[in-house]
Amino acid sequence: MSITDIPGLILPRQAYFDEEPSVEYLPMPGAMSTYHAPVTPEVEDIDQYPRALQTMHALAAGFAQVSAASNFSMSLDQLDEKERRLVDQFLGEGEVSIVVEGDHNYQIQESVLTGVWRVHQTTTSQAQLSLEIGAIPDCVINADATEPALEIEADTSAELMNAKPIMAEVIERNRTFVQRNKTHVINLSLLPVNAADMRWLVEKLGYGGVAILSRGYGNCRITRTQLQHVWWVQYFNSMDTLILNTLEVTTIPEVACAAAEDISASQERLQVMLEAYR
Repeated sequence: MSITDIPGLILPRQAYFDEEPSVEYLPMPGAMSTYHAPVTPEVEDIDQYPRALQTMHALAAGFAQVSAASNFSMSLDQLDEKERRLVDQFLGEGEVSIVVEGDHNYQIQESVLTGVWRVHQTTTSQAQLSLEIGAIPDCVINADATEPALEIEADTSAELMNAKPIMAEVIERNRTFVQRNKTHVINLSLLPVNAADMRWLVEKLGYGGVAILSRGYGNCRITRTQLQHVWWVQYFNSMDTLILNTLEVTTIPEVACAAAEDISASQERLQVMLEAYR
């Protein structure tokens, strides 16, 4: 797989590697993503499609079943197209989008209720749509990576500076992660690496079938490598300039996950939204 085939992953521009960069002021920020409350359906519409409202009440009840160890999930396959559109109106579109590729493919969109996710699963023979409440959908955590037997060649390249020591650290931290369960971050923005280092690391680590985009003030793009617990985490400002480039060894990078307090706030917000239809 070439670098350009990895969704979301962007190599720093050459200026990122300049040894003696000229002094430049940061550009003024441009547009940013802000919260927009969903346009909830009219009472008259809900009266015509009671199953949509029943679905939202079932979702509200599902928050009680969520814990740190388990998510709540419910199918939407029983709803027709109009009912699904009404549910979409309730939920709106949040900041995090996820693609999972493999034997089962998933397209996932967080709603404006943090920690409430639309999960669209597709296989060669069928498609399924569901809602899930939790820090991150289970299919993202359970997605299998390739886990290649990476080896670091003994020969040296004149172009490479620190790619091989970084790779050795990545391999070792990935190997011991299951026993230690300790997140490890390698901040490439603070290390002496050049463009050849970055290309070599990307090509060796490859793509592990999960790409996440978290939008807010700028973007955070998260891409899993072929190693199960190793992720590229790249932060961009509102001008789409890379400002932080890291490799994280963890189950799921924290920036992609909904916090417990945010999920609790979503439960309260949904209850308030449903008050209008009592």
